[in-house]
Amino acid sequence: MRSCWRPPIVQIIFAHGDDGGARHAGACSVIAFPIAYYAARYASGWTKALFYLAVMMPLWSSYLVKIYAWKLILAKEGILTWLAKGLHLSWLIDGLLAAADTSAVRRCRSAISAPSWSSSTSGFPT
Repeated sequence: MRSCWRPPIVQIIFAHGDDGGARHAGACSVIAFPIAYYAARYASGWTKALFYLAVMMPLWSSYLVKIYAWKLILAKEGILTWLAKGLHLSWLIDGLLAAADTSAVRRCRSAISAPSWSSSTSGFPT
């Protein structure tokens, strides 16, 4: 009996996806391991810094794209505010922002008025 959840076309698509993923992982391993070995064993100075930047830049750019996406979603004129206005829930967004702003102000005030531990010579507050 053929399952309605797994028609043959879905199985074919999954097989091609798995095959492509395996080839991609294999190619990345064949390329990356010798480069990583060279960077760890033989590279020094600016060459090691160049390898480090080559690895870190894609991760940083991904992080920056995520930050800007959240900024667009959560901005005052962003998608979330637009959706809340469309559903007549802008009062809820305003309340949440006011509560978050109040708690942030409280945290800043308590941090400013906290006792200084470094003022005493013994390391303990007097």
